[in-house]
Amino acid sequence: MLMSSRRKQKSLQKFNEAAPTYDSKFTKWTTRTHPYILAELRREVVSAILDVGCGTGTLLSELNGVARRAGLDLSPEMVKTARKKLGAEVDLRVGDSETLPWPNDSFDAVTITLSFHHYEHPETVLTEVRRVLRNGGRVIIGDMCPPFPLVGLVNLLMRFRHGGDVRLYSEKEMRKMLVEAGFSDVSWTRTTRSSFIVSARIVK
Repeated sequence: MLMSSRRKQKSLQKFNEAAPTYDSKFTKWTTRTHPYILAELRREVVSAILDVGCGTGTLLSELNGVARRAGLDLSPEMVKTARKKLGAEVDLRVGDSETLPWPNDSFDAVTITLSFHHYEHPETVLTEVRRVLRNGGRVIIGDMCPPFPLVGLVNLLMRFRHGGDVRLYSEKEMRKMLVEAGFSDVSWTRTTRSSFIVSARIVK
C-alpha cells in the first residue's frame, strides 16, 4: 500500500479514531449526496462497482442490488466497521486510492464520496480509476464545494488544519481534471449549497 505523506498519516489517524462512532455522529451529513449518486447509477445496468474511500460502507449497503461490490479505504478501522455491516460478500480492502489493488477493466462504475478533498494527487487517483473502469464505465464523485468566494477561504484554512484535508474543487476545476484524465460526458449537479456530484464516462 502506497502511503508516505504526512497528510495521509493524519487522515489515517483521524479516521481510525473516528471509526467506532462514525456512523452515529456523521451519517446524516455524509449521506446527503447518496440519493443523487444512486439516481445516477440507476440510469444504466451496473454489475460491478467500486467505492473508493468507502468508510464504514454506508453507500455500499445501499447498493445491495449490484452483483459485485467492492470498497477501498485508507483506514483499517473504517474497513473493519464496514465488514461488520456488509459481510463477506463485499470485497473490502485497506489501501491507497493512488494504487487501486484491482486489475484493469474490473468495474462498470466507481464512486468517490466525500474523500476527494483528502487526495494530495487527485490526477493520479483519476488515472487509477480510469484504469479499473471498463470501456463505457462511469466515475461519480460527490464532495463539498461552498460557493465562491467562500471556497477560497476554506481552502486557505485547510492549510492549517491537521485532519488530512487537502483542497476543495470548483466545477471548472473538476471538469478540467476529469477531461485531462481521459473522461468525457462530464455532468455536474449541485446537491446542496455546499456540495455537488459530478459524473463522467470513459471510452477506451
